[in-house]
Amino acid sequence: MESFFSLMSNTVLLLALVVIYDALKLQKIASEKYGNVLSGIFIGMIAICVMNNPWQLRPGIFFDTRWVLLSLSGLFFGFIPTLIAAILAACFRFYQGGAGLYVGTLIIFISSAIGLGWRYWIKSSNTQPNWQNLLVMGFVVEVAVLLCLLLMPVVDKYDIILTISPTLLTVYTCGTMLVGLLLKQHRERQQISHDLHHHKNLLETEKNLLQSIIDGIPDMIFYKSVDGVYLGCNKAFSETLKHKPEDIKHKTDYDLFDRQQADSFIKADRFVLQENQPWMNEEWITTSDGVAHIFKTHKTPFVNSSGEIQGIVGVSRDMADRKLIEEQLRRSESTYRNIISTAQDGFVIVSVEGRIIESNQSFANMTGYTLDELSNKPIGEIETSEKHQYSTQNVIKVKQTKSINYTSQHRHKLGHLFHVEVSISFWDGDDGMLFCFVKDISQRINAEQKLLLSESKFRHIFEQIPSISVQGYDKNRSVIFWNQASEKLYGYTKEQALGKQLEDLIIPPPYREQVINNVNAWINEGVPILAEELLLQRADGSNVAVYSSHTLINNTDNEAEMYCIDIDLSAQKKAEEQALTLSQAIEQSPISMILTNINSEIEYVNSAFEKISGYTASEVIGQSASMLKSGLTPKSLYKQLWDAISTGHAWQGELQNKKKNGDIFWEHAHI
Repeated sequence: MESFFSLMSNTVLLLALVVIYDALKLQKIASEKYGNVLSGIFIGMIAICVMNNPWQLRPGIFFDTRWVLLSLSGLFFGFIPTLIAAILAACFRFYQGGAGLYVGTLIIFISSAIGLGWRYWIKSSNTQPNWQNLLVMGFVVEVAVLLCLLLMPVVDKYDIILTISPTLLTVYTCGTMLVGLLLKQHRERQQISHDLHHHKNLLETEKNLLQSIIDGIPDMIFYKSVDGVYLGCNKAFSETLKHKPEDIKHKTDYDLFDRQQADSFIKADRFVLQENQPWMNEEWITTSDGVAHIFKTHKTPFVNSSGEIQGIVGVSRDMADRKLIEEQLRRSESTYRNIISTAQDGFVIVSVEGRIIESNQSFANMTGYTLDELSNKPIGEIETSEKHQYSTQNVIKVKQTKSINYTSQHRHKLGHLFHVEVSISFWDGDDGMLFCFVKDISQRINAEQKLLLSESKFRHIFEQIPSISVQGYDKNRSVIFWNQASEKLYGYTKEQALGKQLEDLIIPPPYREQVINNVNAWINEGVPILAEELLLQRADGSNVAVYSSHTLINNTDNEAEMYCIDIDLSAQKKAEEQALTLSQAIEQSPISMILTNINSEIEYVNSAFEKISGYTASEVIGQSASMLKSGLTPKSLYKQLWDAISTGHAWQGELQNKKKNGDIFWEHAHI
């Protein structure tokens, strides 16, 4: 009976120590590597404790629950903790001594190995420990213990085995199962706790991510409960209200805004909650610093998984920039309309159906129609060219090429035709439109015709002009014609040049091979030599810059002859150098200088202008000079300015203009 109570005490101690291990949660004290070592030491200490309270069958023969503990350690804790525990238990068993010393030590390592083998089997078969396989493992361990007892160096070992077999195969087997179930429950709780902690971290991460996302949105975002209490907001909302986010949370509209504004907000909230539908409106909000802002606010209810309304989410966008842009667009549209309406060239907007949508006064003047008569008029009644008449194919062509240019004849209201130059571009906004710029070139065409007529009269005279050098070469590049201007330009007399080859007379040595190849390619393959500026060589070896044009004709023998027309560019080069010097002087001048076209659009500014105004050249070129107006200069002064320059006179005076940063400055202008 005493032995039975010792055995029960040993089993209770084992269960108590397992509960203590569960309460200590060693796996949370350190990392996994050191946690395994601590677990092994603690399990070893448990083994020593149960070995200190053994069931002593007789002196030197002890029985306890160490193999139960170590087999379960192998199953639930793995190799490292079990190895450490087994070594500690074996050391203590050597310390105890007795007849069963070696057999007891063998049992320690065999039970540990069975537990580790059982762990491997459960993992490989993808199963979980349950009372059945725990009971089987306990039975296998006890059988292994009984087999080890056959190695005891005592005479009555069989009597010992027969005596303890019932206890080992029943109580110890069931104890293994019970302690195993406790450890399984501990592991499941540990896994649940780990999953809960992981999900909590995920939830916190998602919450922080969502907050970071809405904080990165420039629009103001807020959310309230059904009672009108703020649950949170983004950074833009808190910065606009000049409050910290934590100070806004748990506040109501009455805590953040004046009563009139708060009443308006709460009225909108009630509508959203009662009607369960979004609400949108533009509203003025005055912040704590007294600044009024106009916001476009969109409020919508948010619900839980059951569909019950939990509160309101609001998004507000500051409309100040948009209002400013809209005003700028209106001014820009007005400006461009004024420019187009006063332009000398005609402007027409044509629909993809071929009807005039809009036109300017210049187009009306050149066609003889009024603006009302042109509206919705088919463009085909004005365009006479069959090639450029409105058609689906032509519209597709404009869409593909984006723009086309051509010359044609338009029909006047009175019936006569006039020459025009047309530039058409396609705009793909809305339903698509054709923007047409029309320029009346009747005078230019008449001038060209007169020029052609006079050309035949003056061709002979032109050939005799001494300032134009003309040379002729046969197919072998030998000189066959050399006029007086060529003699003057290159320094060779006609007698000296005739019969000589082109490359030996006026081509510098580095370019001779290239010139020979180019001439041969033109004669043999039809690849023309383009007109260009060349640096040729005089008889005295000096270089001369010329603009050289070339033509290839066949003589009466049907042999190719090349004629070159060279214009001396020496004077032009000198003028360009002088112009460059003047340009550098203007650029480096400390006086601000601006060049505009007749439409007052800036075409050039020097560096002094950039320093004074704060604008860079790229910011102002193409812009109207009126961008510098401060609004403080009297209009009468501008009228005097325009009266002077429109009559061809210079004007000078003092203007009060505005820099890029808004500063006002006076300048003495000469225009």
